[in-house]
This record gives sequence, structure tokens and C-alpha cells, in this order.
Amino acid sequence: MPFVSIALALFSAMLVVWLASAALFLPSLLILAGAILYQFPQIAFFGTMAVVVATTSVVPLMIGARLGIQSQGTILKTGYGKLVLPGLGYGLFEALTGIFTFSIAFLVFMAISPLSFADFSALAEDGSDVLIARAIEENQLLALIIIGLVAVLLTAFRAAMLVPLTGAGISKDPGNKGHTPFMGFGTCFGSLFVVVVLSYLLSAAAWPAIGQVATLMGLDPETLSNSAAGQPPVTGTQVAILVGVFITFTLWVFSLQAAGGVMAYRHLEKMLVDDRDQEQMENRMSQEDMRALWKSRMPTGHK
Repeated sequence: MPFVSIALALFSAMLVVWLASAALFLPSLLILAGAILYQFPQIAFFGTMAVVVATTSVVPLMIGARLGIQSQGTILKTGYGKLVLPGLGYGLFEALTGIFTFSIAFLVFMAISPLSFADFSALAEDGSDVLIARAIEENQLLALIIIGLVAVLLTAFRAAMLVPLTGAGISKDPGNKGHTPFMGFGTCFGSLFVVVVLSYLLSAAAWPAIGQVATLMGLDPETLSNSAAGQPPVTGTQVAILVGVFITFTLWVFSLQAAGGVMAYRHLEKMLVDDRDQEQMENRMSQEDMRALWKSRMPTGHK
């Protein structure tokens, strides 16, 4: 995937942008604080979800896609401030989708599991966590199947959302118009699903991999305890290298989704252009055919 290598060369700057993206939501946080002060807990709850998901997932992905589009030579006229409202909207939608999916999965699990009505009523009591743990322990296979289905559904949802998030990141649809919410939803779904799965698997492998690197660098718990006891200390350079490797790897993995969204966006853009050119060609041919038919029916002297 050469496009990933090219795009990710610029995505190494995403850490700074990732942290700075939270500053875009300072007005939103102030509004949430005001909502809490005026006793609107529902608004505060949903608003907080939108801000958290937008800051930690949606907006960084939009920024990564924006950088990917710019790396291909596209000049964007809109600033990063335009990402706030779409980021909040998509963040809230993604959060609600996750809550809804987990809620349905939980209800299905509880309905299939062999629990009595009395057990269900106990969910409202203090021992509900014990009840849930018992239900999972007695139905481990069912729990694993449902958890797997939830993971697949949420992964599929993220894959389907990559093109709309790319469009929101540059405030423009593939049809060269202003951003339309959910435009391109599901484009290149199969390929993007594989990319998202790969990024999630690599993210899950990040901590064990970093642990292995730390051990090779002599940063294992035994070495650290010996250092604390006065033996040869661990240098700051070693720690800095380890942190740098972790940050670089995490950004690279996250950027896979942004790069995939950019390529799918370009694919949809090319499809729309081809369709438009084909339509124009058909209209032109139709006009020429009509002109030829008109001329063929005219008297010879009037042609």
C-alpha cells in the first residue's frame, strides 16, 4: 500500500495536532459547564460524550485525512475551525451508536442467558455487578459471541464512516460541493473494513510490543527496581527513545484509517467525475443524433 507510506510521512505531525485539537473545543466545554450550572444534566451528558469522542477519535481522524488530502497537492481554503461543528455532530452520533449497540447486545445477552425475573430485578440493586459477572461466567461462549458481534458492528460502522469524516475534514464532498453529512457512507466498505481491523489489531498489539522493546532496552521491572536501589540507573535517553517509539507506532497505526479514508474519498471522487463525463458524452451524442435526424428530414436545398 504505497499510498499509506506517502500519506503517513506527513501524519507524523499528528501528535501536535491531536493535542491541539482539544483547544478547538474550549467553547463547547464552557457551554457544557454552563449547562451543568443551569441544571441541564441531559444536555451536559450528551454534550460531554460528543466532546470526548470528537476530541479523542473523530477530529484527529478528520485532521489526518485533511493532511492526507493536502499531501496530494490539494489546496484547502477552509481552516481547522470548520472542524468543530462536524466533529461534535459525528462525535455525538458515534457515541450514541456505541451506546445503542452495547445496550442491545446487553439486552440480548440477558434475554438468552438463564436468569430468572428475580435476577433481572436485582440489576437495580447494589449487587448488579456480581449478577452480571455470574451471568457471564455461566455463559462464557455466549458472552464471547456477543462481544465479537459488537466488535464487528462497531468496526464496520467506523469503516463506513471514513469517507464522510474525510469530507468533513476538508469541508467538501467528492462532488466538489460543500460537505453533506454522511456523503459517501459505506464507500469501499470491504477494503476499509480490512484497514480498520488491521489498525485495531496493531493497536491491541502495541502494549505487548512496547513491553518487549522495553525489556530489550533494559527497562524491565527488575532493572528498574535495581536502579531504584542504587545500582546503575536507567538513562533519560532510554526512556525518551521508548516513549518516542510508542508515540510513533501509535500515530502510524491510527493514520492507517485516515489514509484509507483519503484513498476511498479519491475513488468516489473519480467515480463521480467519470459518471458526469459519461452523462455529458451521452447528452452530446444525443444532441448530435437529433441534429443529424433533423438534417436528414429537411429538403435537400435547405441542408
